[in-house]
Amino acid sequence: MKSSEHPRFDWGALFDRLEAFRSSLESGLAQDAGRRGRELRRRAVELARKPETARAAGDTLEALVFALGGERYAIPVERIVEIQPLRQLTTLPGSPPWVLGIVHMGGRIIPIFDLLPILRRAEKGLSERDKVVVVRRGTEEFGLLATEIVGLRTLERAKPGEAAAVAPAATSRHVSFVTGAGVSVLDPDSLFSEETLAPAEE
Repeated sequence: MKSSEHPRFDWGALFDRLEAFRSSLESGLAQDAGRRGRELRRRAVELARKPETARAAGDTLEALVFALGGERYAIPVERIVEIQPLRQLTTLPGSPPWVLGIVHMGGRIIPIFDLLPILRRAEKGLSERDKVVVVRRGTEEFGLLATEIVGLRTLERAKPGEAAAVAPAATSRHVSFVTGAGVSVLDPDSLFSEETLAPAEE
C-alpha cells in the first residue's frame, strides 16, 4: 500500500497535459457514449423534474451506487454523466496515487481517479472488469474507478450513531452521509476540489 502522505501535485499542469492528449487523439477516435450512459442521463432529467419532498430534509436522495474495494459508494444521480468499461487507460508518470491516468470517451479526455487513496483506504489494483463512472463538477468531468455498478437507488441517511459502525469512510469530509446499509454518499464538490486533488505541503 502506498504512503498516505500526499505530495504536492500541480493540478493545472495535469490539465495542460490532458489538452495535449486531446489534440493528439481527436482525429477519428470519437465513440458512442453508449446506451447505458444515455439511459442514465434520461433518468437523471426525469428525477430532477420530480417534486423533492422526500429530499427536503436532506436525509434521502436518488443516487448511483457502485462498489470499490469491498465497500459501496454513491454519487447523486444529477452529477452522473455516463458509465463505461475501463478501456485503453493511459497512465501519467509522476502523478499522485489517486490519478490512475486518462481515457478517451466520445471525443473527450477524462482523468480517471481512484477513490481509495483519497479516502485513505487500501488500494485494490486494476482488473479487466473495472468500470468508469463519469461525474460532473461544474464544467469539468472526472472518472471514478468502480469494480461493480449496483444501480440507481433511493438512499436514506443512517440513524445517529450508526454511520461509523456500518461504513469505514463515514468520517471523511468527502462523504455527505452514510446509509444504514453502509453506502457512503460522496460529495463531488469536495471530492474533486483543488484542495483535495492538489494539497499543499505542510
